[in-house]
Amino acid sequence: MSVGYAAIADHFRRKILDGELSPGERLPPVRQISQNFGVAGTTTNRAFQVLKREGLIETHPGSGTTVAHLPDRAVTGVARLSRLERTGRGLSPGEGVANRLVRRLSCADPEICDQLSIEPHEEVVVRTMVYRQDDKPVRLGVAVYSLAATSVVPELESAEPGATTRWKGLHKERTGREIHASPERRSARFADARELAAFELPLTVAAPVLMLQVTFHDERGPLAYWEDTLAPGQEQVDT
Repeated sequence: MSVGYAAIADHFRRKILDGELSPGERLPPVRQISQNFGVAGTTTNRAFQVLKREGLIETHPGSGTTVAHLPDRAVTGVARLSRLERTGRGLSPGEGVANRLVRRLSCADPEICDQLSIEPHEEVVVRTMVYRQDDKPVRLGVAVYSLAATSVVPELESAEPGATTRWKGLHKERTGREIHASPERRSARFADARELAAFELPLTVAAPVLMLQVTFHDERGPLAYWEDTLAPGQEQVDT
């Protein structure tokens, strides 16, 4: 049974954002894609038009269609978990992590205390890291875990790479309880001094940043609060 152009666009969008298709890589010819999906060439061309408008592909007359370079797109923590579940990979080509820091702190932020249902100044484990794309800082990730989370997954208190992406699976494996994410909350403001330093910007500039927050919980209550701050000019990759 044939599919619509939106399904074809989504198929290639996922492959591009998951890193299965790399920047500069050529996509199959329209005729081949149309045969594979059982659609007319006009349907495939319409899907390509969607991807081109999204900045994911580039067309070159006489030489086909290639994956575009995506220097201004940052993958958020939630999107990263989704990609890991689909592909088993936490990082895409050209992506890396720097300035990883893990600390146990007293939580004095009222919003975080409220999201985690803890009392002010209760201890939490805070993991911070800067994600870089092609050696450019694109996202500052802050993950705050209650002791209810770290008591089940003590790996969260180590500097072990991948602990944040593996913790949902480890939690379910050890407790039998699924972890769910709240709807993502978005806001915008000017970067503070910590964020300006993370993004290698002068401390005197007024740089607008996009912030994304999500809370994770199981059937017993909240466990973690994640906050992503995207560098100025960065666009959010799908969540």
